[in-house]
Amino acid sequence: MFQTNFKLRRLASKKGPCEEEFTNLANSVDQFTSCLLDPLKSNTEARHAFGDSLDDVMNNAIDWEQKRVIIFITVKFKGRH
Repeated sequence: MFQTNFKLRRLASKKGPCEEEFTNLANSVDQFTSCLLDPLKSNTEARHAFGDSLDDVMNNAIDWEQKRVIIFITVKFKGRH
């Protein structure tokens, strides 16, 4: 997910004829990612089941410069166990 989003945004930044399509695709990947993570913000049991994998998601988000995901995880899950 993160690698795909990163590459789409990089392609969009080249300002070629497909810039808008790449941007739209990257936004769709962002939305998909949010849909996957949204249930975790209100469901403690789901967060617990996700366990330490949330750390892996955060590390991948950092590696692929996914600022929206980093902010989402930091704001929604900080201090929740």
